[in-house]
Amino acid sequence: MEPHSLFAIGENFGMNSRIWKEGAKSIHDGWLKWAALQRERRQKTAPRGNVRRLANGLLDVDQKGRYVKEIRENSSSPLFRLPPEIRNKIFAYAVGGNFTFEAARLFYLGDWDGESLELSRVQDVALAYAETALLPFSASIFKFGPGIEGIHEWLQCLLDVEREAITSVEYLGDYHFPSRSNRPPVWSIDHGVMERLFSHQAPMFPNLKFLHIVFTVYFTFYESNEDWTLDESSELGLNEIKKRIEAELPNVSVTVSWRAE
Repeated sequence: MEPHSLFAIGENFGMNSRIWKEGAKSIHDGWLKWAALQRERRQKTAPRGNVRRLANGLLDVDQKGRYVKEIRENSSSPLFRLPPEIRNKIFAYAVGGNFTFEAARLFYLGDWDGESLELSRVQDVALAYAETALLPFSASIFKFGPGIEGIHEWLQCLLDVEREAITSVEYLGDYHFPSRSNRPPVWSIDHGVMERLFSHQAPMFPNLKFLHIVFTVYFTFYESNEDWTLDESSELGLNEIKKRIEAELPNVSVTVSWRAE
């Protein structure tokens, strides 16, 4: 993504051109800072060696350095004395499936000089991080579409190990109606999404297990007749798409539905 291109149109705005150019520079500088943070995140060691990372980019939480005593005390807390199976259920309930995040274009809004925010509990305790770092990805359903732009930019921010932990996806499919009302609606999915989802070389979600596709139906453009009802034609189109996806993704559980607006 080239951030400065977002404001290239400012050249044609006369008196407002300077404002647009300054906005472009601000966005571009912010994007460079964001890119530097992403590069740092992928390094095994942060600047000055304050943070150690594993080869896959996750934090290295082995007991080293000056805080071994604190780490041992945290490890002996009541929560961490529970069996791992019970502890993992608690963690999964706490960090998975309770929020909806919407991917959008990323903008850097400047340095934060206000009150410091509390650290996430997942990152605050080394042992909790070691056990829960990937749970927000493996225990959640990620929704996107139609199109691929927002989710593509968001995936670029993730570590490979985080993307590989995603198993459940819901996609909002495209839709259109034929010009003649005596034919069933034709349902379609953005070709870019289809190619990436079905790519065996570089799939968007390498370990995808559950895929739900939702199509939106607008009654405004549909005229029913004696040959087709909306319910019948909808089910016919959904079944065809479901069969196609299942053929391409034999190891994925696929469900397809539609909703009216």
